[in-house]
Amino acid sequence: MAGRVHESRLTERYWRASRDHFIAPEELTDECRLLLARGQQATTTVMGSHVHRQGLIDKAHNEAALPGHEWELATILRDYSRLVEAEPPEAGRR
Repeated sequence: MAGRVHESRLTERYWRASRDHFIAPEELTDECRLLLARGQQATTTVMGSHVHRQGLIDKAHNEAALPGHEWELATILRDYSRLVEAEPPEAGRR
């Protein structure tokens, strides 16, 4: 039993520590999930494009910057989703 408790604490500690490194779909509103999917598709399109593969555009910059932009978009959408969820049901509706 002690091993399971220790393992459970380690797992819980691991997830708390890594929490800033992923965003679960449940953390986003439906609208934000769609927006993030569009951003991810845009990254996939650029990275899979002929001009990117052939190095006709700044391949190194794209490979370095696009994942960062995708993460930034995801965190902004997560923060927005949290605000929406925290808003009282009738607030802002006219």
